[in-house]
This record gives sequence, structure tokens and C-alpha cells, in this order.
Amino acid sequence: MAWQDAKDRHDRQVEFGKLELEQLERLKTNAAQWLKTERLRQYIDAVEQSAVRNGELSEKLTVWISWARIKADCIDPLVAVSDAILDTSELRSPGYYY
Repeated sequence: MAWQDAKDRHDRQVEFGKLELEQLERLKTNAAQWLKTERLRQYIDAVEQSAVRNGELSEKLTVWISWARIKADCIDPLVAVSDAILDTSELRSPGYYY
């Protein structure tokens, strides 16, 4: 009985440790993704500011800036939006059966 209690306690500690490690990895992944997203936003802002400063802010560039900001939101772990392309599993090439 005491042996079983000790084993159960050990198993719970092992499971708790696994959950902690998973949460830590998720935290690190989200933080890294957030930093990448912030860097993208800084770049997008710099492109826009440069175009404004040089009088080169065209309609095509304005559309690209809007698109880029939407994509940045889609990969930001703090923004709850999805993207039809980015959220799909890896796109497969047509194969023999399709």
C-alpha cells in the first residue's frame, strides 16, 4: 500500500513535470513568434514611412501594406484572427489520385 502510494505520487510528479515543460515550450514559442511579428510590423511601418517621405506611396504599395499588416496579425499569438492560407496544414502537390 505504501509502495503504491509512493509510486502514484511519483507518477503525478512526473506528469506535472511534463506539463510544466510543455507549457514552458509553448511560452517560449509564443514569445519568439511575437518578437518576429513585432519585427515584421516595424519593417512594414518603415516601408510605409520611407514611401511617404520619398513621395512613393502608390496604391499598389498601400494595398501591400494593408495585406502585410493583416498577415502579421495572423501570425501574432496575441491576436485572435485566422488566415485561410496560413492556418491550413501544409499544402500538398497534386498526386496520382487527384
